[in-house]
Amino acid sequence: MQREEDLGNYAKAEPSDIGQFESFSDAANDIVDGHESARISPMETSRWFAQASKDVLDLAAQAAQRAGPHPNKEFISTIVDLRILANLASYHAHRIPAGLSMALYQQTHDLNALDDAISHEKSAIQAWQGIVQAAGNVYNSDLMMGAGTDMSGSWKDQLVKLQSGLAALEQLRSQYVLETRREISRYDLTSGPVLPGYQRLSLFNTTDRYGAQNGRNHIELQVPNGSYEVAVGIKDDKKSHGPMWIELNGVEYSDVFSVPAGQEVKRTMETSSVNGKLAILFDNATTADWYASTIVISRVDPAIAHVPVRKIAPGKDLVLRASVAGIAPVTAARVYYGNSRHGYTKAEMERVQPQLYRVVIPASKITEGISYFLEAEDSSGRIATYPDNGRTNPIPVLVTADDQPPTLRQTPILTAEPQQPLRIVAQAQDLSGVKWVHLLYRGLSQHQDYQVLNMLPDGKPNEYEATIPARNIDPHFDLMYMFQVMDNKGNGKIYPDLAKETPYVVVKVDHATACKACAGK
Repeated sequence: MQREEDLGNYAKAEPSDIGQFESFSDAANDIVDGHESARISPMETSRWFAQASKDVLDLAAQAAQRAGPHPNKEFISTIVDLRILANLASYHAHRIPAGLSMALYQQTHDLNALDDAISHEKSAIQAWQGIVQAAGNVYNSDLMMGAGTDMSGSWKDQLVKLQSGLAALEQLRSQYVLETRREISRYDLTSGPVLPGYQRLSLFNTTDRYGAQNGRNHIELQVPNGSYEVAVGIKDDKKSHGPMWIELNGVEYSDVFSVPAGQEVKRTMETSSVNGKLAILFDNATTADWYASTIVISRVDPAIAHVPVRKIAPGKDLVLRASVAGIAPVTAARVYYGNSRHGYTKAEMERVQPQLYRVVIPASKITEGISYFLEAEDSSGRIATYPDNGRTNPIPVLVTADDQPPTLRQTPILTAEPQQPLRIVAQAQDLSGVKWVHLLYRGLSQHQDYQVLNMLPDGKPNEYEATIPARNIDPHFDLMYMFQVMDNKGNGKIYPDLAKETPYVVVKVDHATACKACAGK
């Protein structure tokens, strides 16, 4: 009877079985980074709940019709419970995409994802209203479900909390601002205690963990290509410095200035990274010296927040959305789509709301092997690309109607000798071809994590094999294993199939041999 917290926390929830189900954050990360997972995705679970809800409501309606105009009390209470459960399933069917959209917003800061989350949350609340309606006045308004105060009351109480959470989401939306000046790093070049929030960058020939190199008066920072603001602070209480100046990438120069003892001097300059490098050079007059206290690096080209589209069905338009803003007004947002073989076509994105842009690539222009990247330009001529390396590594879009995962068959191994290698063979096939097969295994202990082996073709048709090392057949525990398989169209599945059987195989380790092995130690 609990709504499972407000949407922001709901989106951070972990599934009960992380080996079988993807969390919202993992699924969002897969979409953003283009990773693949054979685990059950949140959207698969959403579809399961939606179908279960429909099935139960349809059957309950049929049962009510057959019961006639005067059903008994047991029938009435049973139908009420079924309708409550069906609407609860519908609630999660809608709230799961809300949670995934919220996780995507948390990772990308794309306002479109937040709008999707709000839309799905409204649908989830409508489903919860269906629960309240189904419950009617059959149950007491203050059910005692447990000792906690949040575990008593009625379905109506949770509806109030859901509506309050929706209001908070809409408030978050009204306050949305895409960060345009994105601070990359802060460096403290002094020899004293490191300033709070800064990283030490010593004045020696070193490379720090953020990629910054320093050779006396030269600092080189590894950054994505783009426009950057470099703010240098100079202060020395002991002595004066200069005349000196600052060079960025050998192109931008500051004025020539001096730094009196005890006074702070600041210089802020802008440059563009070249081949992923940002070079800062301090120079001085022949009879003088240079000095620097702090450096703050910020990115200042237009910010592009976007949830990538990774897969579409043939005959469907490709709809791309993004949030775009800059320190100067954005004058253009565009998409380049195509492939390296036939070239790329440019399409302007339409500004549909402040900071929100959208473009529709017609289905007639979408071909197999299509990829894309986004570009934004501001009134000062700064240009940003999404992803940062989009011109060389655009986002691929899989165009396919194939949503069926590979099939996998395997004769379960039921016994094993301790501390002896265990070879496991499986047959996997798919019309689009099998991309990979993984074997996951661990001891029958909840304190152990799964280890993963990449199964390789063994020369026989559709057959893959892997060998669990002898050291991992622990004499103290039985063994469990399962398979993950992926095809070339982005469809994955775990075997044994959770919907049909226990989703793992348990291998009994020979305890008699195990005792001998232990006794010999």
